[in-house]
Amino acid sequence: MNVPIIVYYHGLFFIGPKLLGSALSVVHEQMQAFRQSGLEDNASEFNVGINGGPESAGLAKRLLPAKSKITFHGLESRAENLTVMMLWNRACELKSEAYICYTHAKGASHPIGDSYGETVSKPWRRAMMEDLVTNWRQCVAALDEGHDIACSHWMWNMA
Repeated sequence: MNVPIIVYYHGLFFIGPKLLGSALSVVHEQMQAFRQSGLEDNASEFNVGINGGPESAGLAKRLLPAKSKITFHGLESRAENLTVMMLWNRACELKSEAYICYTHAKGASHPIGDSYGETVSKPWRRAMMEDLVTNWRQCVAALDEGHDIACSHWMWNMA
C-alpha cells in the first residue's frame, strides 16, 4: 500500500527570553533520527509547531528539515496542545487515507543534567523515537495490515 505519511512534530527553543540548551540538543537529536531513518525523506508533509515566535525562527531554520511547514504558537504557549489541534484539523480535512506520525521534544524544557529529565524524559523520548521514527517502516507495515494505530507507550485500564 502506498499511503502518504504526514509528520507532526512539536518543540520549543525558549521559555520566555531564556534559550534552552537542552531543547537545542533534544531537537537536534530527534531531527538526526528523522534523517537517518529515512522518515524525513519519505514523509509527504513535515509539520512543526513551535512554542515561540520570531526569536525561534533562525534556530528552526537551522535544525528542522527544509521541507518543514512551521507554525509558531508564541512564547506564551506552554504545551503541545496547539500542535495537537493542528494535527486534528489536518486529519479532519483529509479526503483520503494517510498515516500520521506525531512526536514531540519530550523533556526539552528540563535543564541538561536535571534528574527528572535524565531518568524519565530522556528514556521516554528515546523509546518514542525508536518506536515511531527509527522503526517507522514497522509502523507502516502494521497499519497496512489493518491495525488502527501504531504507537509508543500504549496505556490502558487507567481507572
